[in-house]
Amino acid sequence: MKYLTRNLILFGLVTIALSLLFHFRLHGMLLSETYGGIWWIAFAYAGAMFLNGFFFGMFDPQRKSRVDLGFMYHLVTFVVVIPIWLGMIFFGPAKGNFLLWIDLNIMVVWAVVLLMHFLKIRKQVKGYSPDKAFE
Repeated sequence: MKYLTRNLILFGLVTIALSLLFHFRLHGMLLSETYGGIWWIAFAYAGAMFLNGFFFGMFDPQRKSRVDLGFMYHLVTFVVVIPIWLGMIFFGPAKGNFLLWIDLNIMVVWAVVLLMHFLKIRKQVKGYSPDKAFE
């Protein structure tokens, strides 16, 4: 990959750790039927992922280049989280206790949003429309 930076690799590794921790904790809570704490771990996971992206993205040396690293971080998150998610669905501790179509619909929606993000950055030069950038 042309724009795979050190921070992007570290972001991916931390994302793997956070996603595995979240999914194992989530499945543990679902199996023990302690539904009250699910929102807490979901918010903690979202906050940790935000801080992960913010920290590694903010201090990425490629941030000031013309490359839209936001898309690269989005793509790495998608490529890392989806296989972990699918693995937990089919092979995890709560296998068989799910509504597969809901999970697959969420994954498809995320893939469509990622595609829209890709199409958006192809039309712009780091936030500038082609009309403004090349006047």
